[in-house]
Amino acid sequence: SYFQNKVAIITGSSRGIGFVIAKELIANGALVMLNGRDEKDFKEHKVSELAADCVAIFAGDVAQEESANALISACLERFGKIDFLINNVGVS
Repeated sequence: SYFQNKVAIITGSSRGIGFVIAKELIANGALVMLNGRDEKDFKEHKVSELAADCVAIFAGDVAQEESANALISACLERFGKIDFLINNVGVS
């Protein structure tokens, strides 16, 4: 698969479309850094069911520059690279 061992950051992925995208990427061999503003959202939406060796979680508001930079650093520390970003953050 094209996604085998590719590293993706997916913002807004603690639930909804971002979470579904994450599951599909993982099913196709990707390593995924999930992001959402509130860590409790990850617990409520069964993130623990995903393969732990393929997933890392970063809770933080990427609308804030400091948090966005920390997300990038966390991904590089965990997976050693970033192949692509899915910017799925949304506000209703």
